[in-house]
Amino acid sequence: MAALGLPDFTYIMEKDLERGNNCPGDEKALSSSSRPSRSNSAKSEPGTLETNPVSSRMPSLSSRKASTTSMSRQGLIQNGEERHKMSWWQAATVMLAETVSLGILSLPSAVKSVGLVPGSILILGAGVVTTYTGYEVYRFKARYPQIRSFAEAGQLIGGSVGRWVVEIMQMAMLVFMMAGHIIIFRSMAFKLFSDHICGVWWTLLALGAEDELLVLDLLYVRGYTMRKHGLMSIIACISIIAATFTAMGSVIQASHHESIEYDTVVQLGTDGYTFAAACAAVSNILVSFSGHIAYFNIIDEMRKPSDFPKALLTTNFFTIALYALAGLIIYRYVGTSVLSPALDSATETAAKIAYGLAIPTIVVAGVIAALVAAKRAYDITWQRRPEVKDENTARAWTSWIAIVVTLWTVAWIVGNVIPWFSSLLAVIGAAVGTWICLGFPAIFWLYGSWREKDGWEGWRKKVLVWVNVTLFLLCLVASALGLYGSVVDIASQSGSTRPFPCSSVD
Repeated sequence: MAALGLPDFTYIMEKDLERGNNCPGDEKALSSSSRPSRSNSAKSEPGTLETNPVSSRMPSLSSRKASTTSMSRQGLIQNGEERHKMSWWQAATVMLAETVSLGILSLPSAVKSVGLVPGSILILGAGVVTTYTGYEVYRFKARYPQIRSFAEAGQLIGGSVGRWVVEIMQMAMLVFMMAGHIIIFRSMAFKLFSDHICGVWWTLLALGAEDELLVLDLLYVRGYTMRKHGLMSIIACISIIAATFTAMGSVIQASHHESIEYDTVVQLGTDGYTFAAACAAVSNILVSFSGHIAYFNIIDEMRKPSDFPKALLTTNFFTIALYALAGLIIYRYVGTSVLSPALDSATETAAKIAYGLAIPTIVVAGVIAALVAAKRAYDITWQRRPEVKDENTARAWTSWIAIVVTLWTVAWIVGNVIPWFSSLLAVIGAAVGTWICLGFPAIFWLYGSWREKDGWEGWRKKVLVWVNVTLFLLCLVASALGLYGSVVDIASQSGSTRPFPCSSVD
């Protein structure tokens, strides 16, 4: 296997990014570049992708690199032919599936830490703010259509250091999400099968199953697109929604037989409600809205990228509605005894049904997260010899299997060292989620606007400057306090539950 070193980044070279910066922004670039001009195409090398006025003045990629890594703004190109691309409603469906996953199961516990009214405000506020920041990701993509990921945006703004910082953050987020699936697998196994078997053995079973599924995905990963795994994502999304509503119906029914204690507004410092727990709750809510990580890829694969705002609004409307229903109603009808994952709060029979319905999410969504992480690691491993990635040889298979096993082993260790579902999501929400959905989009706007000829002149620009500076500062505060709250929460629970627990963990 090739050694991992600083990449030469076959997707887009740093000098290309720098030259692209010298061009003014064009927010209509994505929708106005369906065909290359004849004059430009006549001069281009075979296989080179021509772009809009921003990227057309950048150096051309070689035909080999273009054939393996380049993506047009209107869809994926391979061997000179367009593949099938997504309409805006298909993009919205994939975005909803990418956003609504296991995070929804931690929301009732997050609401418990702050109360019904603050919880409602936080869910609605996070939904509105992330709608705006999602739109800023789209505008940044319109200004710089050569950018295909947050990591490439990091390289554009901060050079190689910026690229690697964001690359590591993305990988950490995906691995922690994989660890979350291992934790939820253990909870499912305890509920559906037996709680007499040590939980570590259940997590090992999850590790083996996920490894096997992903190893068999070597051929699939070569043709990876958002649309290709969109059906699996949709199935996983429907699965978790059905499981959540099953648990919701159960707790509403059970509430008729007992008195429920819940807090409209939590009084911090009383009854075990702490400032740290409230900070961790905010991180849990923010990580549930961090679907931005897939937006660059989704825009690239849309038939009309200019329709992305419609997909974004549709996605966030349904996301806010689902999160409000799940987080507020389950907490309202379970009260202060609500558990995380929320499915454990249902009655015994309903919990078994809910976990059964959630199996596609628990297994498939975990594989999708691992697939994205493994593909990125696979590309980096063979970046200096890209022809190896498409080989059906021992070295290609060996490297792929080694990457998959390594990633899932790290996720398994994380899931057993931090065996608390909400705490795990709070950690990754504070460390990465806040930057994905708040900090980086604010930086994108500030950078893109500053590079334009008119700078920050005009009252509208000045207002947006303050809005994005505020979002960046809010990200710093939320990240710092979220990490503080997560660490305190983990420390407080570690006294009663040790790493690699055998028993159920609440």
